[in-house]
Amino acid sequence: MKLAPIALLITCVSCAGESPGPGPWFVHATDAVGLGTFSQENGNREKPYIIESVGGGLAFLDYDRDGWLDLYCSNGSSVEGFPAGEEPNDALFRNEEGVFRDVTSELGVRDTSWTNGARAVDYDGDGWTDVYLTNWGPNRMLRNDGGERFVDVTPQVGADDASYSTGACFLDHDRDGDLDLYVVNYVEFDPATVPRGQEQYKGLSVYFGPRGLPGAADVFYRNEDGRYVDRTEEVGVGGAEGFGFQAVAFDADEDGWVDIYVGNDSTPNRLWRNDGDGTFSDLANRSGLGFGKSGKAQAAMGVAVGDADGDGRFDLFITNFSEDYYTLYRNEGGGSFSDVSLKSGLVMPTWDYLGWGCGFADFDNDGTAELYAVNGHVYPQVDEFETTTRYRQRNQLFAREASGGYREITAEAGPGFALEEASRGAVVGDYDNDGDLDLVVGNIDGPPAVLRNDTRDVGHWIKVELLGTPGGAEPVGARVEVVAGGRLHAQPVLSGSGFLSTHDPRLHFGLGPVQSVEELTVTWPDGAREAFGDLAVDRLYRLQRGTGDLVQGSLR
Repeated sequence: MKLAPIALLITCVSCAGESPGPGPWFVHATDAVGLGTFSQENGNREKPYIIESVGGGLAFLDYDRDGWLDLYCSNGSSVEGFPAGEEPNDALFRNEEGVFRDVTSELGVRDTSWTNGARAVDYDGDGWTDVYLTNWGPNRMLRNDGGERFVDVTPQVGADDASYSTGACFLDHDRDGDLDLYVVNYVEFDPATVPRGQEQYKGLSVYFGPRGLPGAADVFYRNEDGRYVDRTEEVGVGGAEGFGFQAVAFDADEDGWVDIYVGNDSTPNRLWRNDGDGTFSDLANRSGLGFGKSGKAQAAMGVAVGDADGDGRFDLFITNFSEDYYTLYRNEGGGSFSDVSLKSGLVMPTWDYLGWGCGFADFDNDGTAELYAVNGHVYPQVDEFETTTRYRQRNQLFAREASGGYREITAEAGPGFALEEASRGAVVGDYDNDGDLDLVVGNIDGPPAVLRNDTRDVGHWIKVELLGTPGGAEPVGARVEVVAGGRLHAQPVLSGSGFLSTHDPRLHFGLGPVQSVEELTVTWPDGAREAFGDLAVDRLYRLQRGTGDLVQGSLR
């Protein structure tokens, strides 16, 4: 394949607040980068209704294609409502070389719905990243009009489910060249009929649900000439009622077709296997993903996909409720998964926490991904009772050891990980373009926490951004393999993961001391493969489907 170089070099940046030694190190940079003015509002501080406790996601996107990650922040509301003109609204912040500026009004994205999830995706294949919002109430599609403004095109494209929608994932399930859509719904919630704060939890009066409330049915939309049409029953996912939070689209059984995994709260999870004929089959129980090792349903909040052990297969990391553990499912091949949380050392460190956003990320570029989980309880009332957990919690970071297990390194990860909030969504990306991954965490009833990565001794890296065929779908479900120093690194292209959020669209591979990449291989969603060799490190590579050109550039 032809490699078209762009003669640009990486510029070093100041390492203010750098770590005292090896390992990931984060500082709190919210105010410094201009995000301290935003606050995610979620009703009454006592959370008498379930909808007030969930919070929402975030989305990294480069809406103006200037090479810097912008940030979309979702916002909630109040069951009692707000006076006209004073409603909380979502916000879009433009990244101006590492500092964020609120461009919500000038770009027309002042959405005052009760937003739960934010998906950044080029749904129409025009090369500009759009935003799909899942709400309590009608969902919305905001089309990016050339980086100049966003236009609400929901009446034209559909996908306006009016349920209590949470997660959503885009995928080309039938390989027809456009993106279809799976929307996850949580519960049927009507404040006129739901009791206000009458449930008992450890002797405390807390909000009612989700148990006792009807589970909401998920919806599958097929993209038919640019309009999303409800084909839930036709594709075989009808009746999928559960307390759903997050869906991810990836090839779970390695058969070349993109599948859908759905994490449900307090009900069995689902694995919708793509049968290759336009329909799905639920193989959650057969695959081992329906329940935890105990055989009981857990309370999946966040769902992350990554290769934990470097075998080229994609594993799952799930965050759950307190007094339960966060689950690591190892991909055994052929669509079979096993719960390896206990032997991986994740049970005891996570037991007292209640987790939401999560993921795999190589924060120190040593070639091995860490696991992170952002935490916060749903009941503020737990602070009134002497328990082992609190409402505001610290987030957690785990490093993989040579033995194959994980060691918690939260206390060693700098002042950014010392913060205690009621956190929910989170996004990982290199917002300052310095070659390492940062973490932005959404918090209920407050501003997001920007955890800037100031790790001192970072290794080498490459970033890979895949672009679909012009006019065609984003390559959701593609996989990228990098061989460097004889080691295999693999990542999938996802349309969102963690908790109701969208991460940096550029895949980031930490390489440690290795100074060149032997091979980079892309497998597109339809099975076509492209391979490139002998690549320089510390570079961003872009590949557009059908061109054969892997374009090399810098981040600045």
